[in-house]
Amino acid sequence: MFDSTLPFRTRDGRPVMVFGRRHGLIMGAIPNDNGGYQATCWGEESGLRVDTFGATGSDLENYQPVYADAYLEHWGNVFVSHRLHDMGIRFDMFIRCPQDILEAVERHYAADRVMLGDHDDLLPAQRAVMPLTTYDTDALLPGDAELRGEHYVQPLHHHSHAVCGHRAKKVAV
Repeated sequence: MFDSTLPFRTRDGRPVMVFGRRHGLIMGAIPNDNGGYQATCWGEESGLRVDTFGATGSDLENYQPVYADAYLEHWGNVFVSHRLHDMGIRFDMFIRCPQDILEAVERHYAADRVMLGDHDDLLPAQRAVMPLTTYDTDALLPGDAELRGEHYVQPLHHHSHAVCGHRAKKVAV
């Protein structure tokens, strides 16, 4: 029985890069002989390729890959040091293509690092104009702003209407 929650590959041993699941289908790509990829779909329940009739070499089967201890130790340390579990990445998925996942995480957080002031990933022309687009947030805060938890707040200054000379008008009913 095919289980789409376990790792899988094509029946002829080629790796599968899954890029989506929708309407009971597994959408993914398998490598071609010319170095490219061929996108295709498989049934999530059966693992059978949906665009061919009968069993083919590109039908899916479950497998448990075997990795050397040194490989697991190295990538396990990387997984822990990068706190990938906190990002929702499972180790069994990470170990199948660790470089690709690390690159994807790096691209995802690159914009955050630039906003926080790390400009190493920018082109020289972008780096030259970056000081013009950044500002000192402390200079933007009012003088009486207080840090409460993670947020700055400005205390409200309540004034009595009697002190300002304003009096509420009584309205006849």
